[in-house]
Amino acid sequence: MRIFENVNVLENGDISIERETANFHHIYNVLRAKIGEILEVVDIESKTLYVTEIKDGNGNLKVKDIIRKEEDAIKITIYQGAIKGERFEYFLEKTTELGVDKICIIPLKRNVVKFKENEKNKKEERFKKILESSSKQSRRIDIPKIEILDNMLETVSKLEKEDAVFILYEKVIEDTINIKDMLANIVKNNYTNIALVIGAEGGIDETEIEKFSKLRNVRIVTLGERILRAETTGPSVLSVLNYELGR
Repeated sequence: MRIFENVNVLENGDISIERETANFHHIYNVLRAKIGEILEVVDIESKTLYVTEIKDGNGNLKVKDIIRKEEDAIKITIYQGAIKGERFEYFLEKTTELGVDKICIIPLKRNVVKFKENEKNKKEERFKKILESSSKQSRRIDIPKIEILDNMLETVSKLEKEDAVFILYEKVIEDTINIKDMLANIVKNNYTNIALVIGAEGGIDETEIEKFSKLRNVRIVTLGERILRAETTGPSVLSVLNYELGR
């Protein structure tokens, strides 16, 4: 079993989990784990995996092995228009499995889903649970970050800080490149932080494309003649990036 937790490192090098945490309850009261069982614990802050053995019923764990996450050469953030229901959960699961570093949910004109201010925190917590569950399943040593952005000004401000921004757009317009050219561009310029911008079910509005195009670091990218669903575009492009860039 693998859990994500903020651990306490003891003087003897072993670790412990606080009794008040949800993981403590799950391990001892739900799973009824026994002394001597192996438990994998990922420290959220240090991105360190501790392979441990349960020492007692008080959250004390004997460390058998330590594995630290090597940082990826390229960090990938997906700026995604909000998708409806189960399809968005699918998107979160698959992009997590494929190694996305951060997801920003952006307020596009054609979004069907709109987040009210008073429900934003609740939604983010729900999404974080999905990301954590998928990280466990895919045996990641980190959990992607997620953030719901409030407006286009905030979105543009964050995009300006990326090394390169690639807008996945269903139409071919002036200076559009294909995905092969996108990969060559990433390798040639040795980018360390890249962003993929993807629309929701209704795509990205022309006025938003015009606004994004004014950024210094942006390229419009076509995936070809086939139109992918909003929830499959991100995983598809991540798969190609992982293969080509050795992530």
